[in-house]
Amino acid sequence: MAGGYIAGAIAAAFFIHSAQYYTIIFLVGGIIGAILLLAVFDWALIVVSSLIGAHLIQSAIVLPPTGSTLVFIGLAILGILVQAAWFRRTAV
Repeated sequence: MAGGYIAGAIAAAFFIHSAQYYTIIFLVGGIIGAILLLAVFDWALIVVSSLIGAHLIQSAIVLPPTGSTLVFIGLAILGILVQAAWFRRTAV
């Protein structure tokens, strides 16, 4: 839906007669948006889950602000790397 809406908005901004072809533009934009979602969804899920996990662990440990920030960044990077390696291994 978002891909179709964005495609319609872009077409309306750049083409004078976009209203005549709005249905076709919406369908093509929706298909392209669905393909992009499938391609990017796994990586977005990896990043978000790593950030949330790092935050949960960091908030359970009492450290000074600098140490807390370093723990958060380290855990987030470690989580992204581990999940990315696991994802690549299962995708192949």
